[in-house]
Amino acid sequence: MDNQVENFIALFGSAVNGGTTKLSDAEFNSILELAAAHNVFALIVEKLSDFDDFRNLPEYSFYLAEAMSQVAEQARRTEAFLSLYRQFLHQDFHPIVMKGIVCRSLYSEYRDHRPSCDEDILIKKEDYRKAEKILNDCGYFPVRDDVTEENLDRFQEVSFFSDKSRLKIEMHINPMGNENEIRSKMNDCFKNVFDDYCEINIDSVPLRTMNHTDSYIYLVLHAFRHFTAGGFGFRQAVDIMLYEQKYGESFNWEYIAETLDKFNALSFLSDIIYIGNKYMKFNLPEISEPVCPDDLLEDLAFNGVFGNSTQAQRTAFQMTDAAVAGKGGKTSGASTMIRTAFPSKNQMLADNPELQEKPWLLPIKWAERWGRFIRHSKGSEGNLAKESMEIGKRRIKLLKKYGIV
Repeated sequence: MDNQVENFIALFGSAVNGGTTKLSDAEFNSILELAAAHNVFALIVEKLSDFDDFRNLPEYSFYLAEAMSQVAEQARRTEAFLSLYRQFLHQDFHPIVMKGIVCRSLYSEYRDHRPSCDEDILIKKEDYRKAEKILNDCGYFPVRDDVTEENLDRFQEVSFFSDKSRLKIEMHINPMGNENEIRSKMNDCFKNVFDDYCEINIDSVPLRTMNHTDSYIYLVLHAFRHFTAGGFGFRQAVDIMLYEQKYGESFNWEYIAETLDKFNALSFLSDIIYIGNKYMKFNLPEISEPVCPDDLLEDLAFNGVFGNSTQAQRTAFQMTDAAVAGKGGKTSGASTMIRTAFPSKNQMLADNPELQEKPWLLPIKWAERWGRFIRHSKGSEGNLAKESMEIGKRRIKLLKKYGIV
């Protein structure tokens, strides 16, 4: 493992689990680049500030100011969400809060060092208009204007944004999306969350969430969903481990294992726990034998937050998404490339909901995708296809090790 990756995750582990850490041949700029890519810049600056060599850098005051600014911005978004949720409660409305503030609360004193640009809530489809009115009254308005009753069945979420608070609300109609059969089946795991829930108190505001077992399954499957697409990074892995560290004694582990095993996600979770225990000062029980934690660690480091920061990664995502969507059929390179170039209507619906009523537009949408690829490829001097292929092949090889494709 690269020294700077090891330094980065050691600092991350020290931040959430306490204690000091030793750095090996530290290159502070490289560590901070990783921190920014994984969206934990302020957290890592805070831990690096324990080191004299870092504090003596000419750029230290700039790094510190940027970190403080990020923390202050997140604190404002946190308060904005709590204020909004108070309005929900005032209207006797109780959306299920997912990820976001629930995960940030696990970071204790560093709660606002772990940023969330949006907050995710889950509602019943029949409550959409009620939720929309409350959001509108509070200054939050939908980002898209094609929210019809029919489209609600296709959307995973509808985004609302407030110019005043600069907070985005992702209002989910379903937790996992419907882009392929696997994600649709994942939604079935959360059918009872509106009846079997719990509450956590944050700054005197009682937030309704899934029960702890379902919340843990959701965090794992959410990370797994990203893993099978563009990828996911260290922050989501740490969220999972911190949640287990705090609430694991109350989990229904038999149900968790049974549920994750349906999606070949149990060994995936096992490797996450292995990485946390070995490199980040966690001490979590192993749930099964690790499969390929070193390969997963390399993937985590490369991905950044969601594996979509570069055009090559975004293009490679189409390959992995096509390979996962084609599970159970032919999985040759040629068939994967065909599905990449000609994705199904269901795969295209999330970004092109008009296909629901106008499926004949599908070839036009394919052509638009090809045009974007050609433009980006020209901008990268023709290297985009080669780089994307290399990323896609490497990620598909990893997915095969977990039995996902």
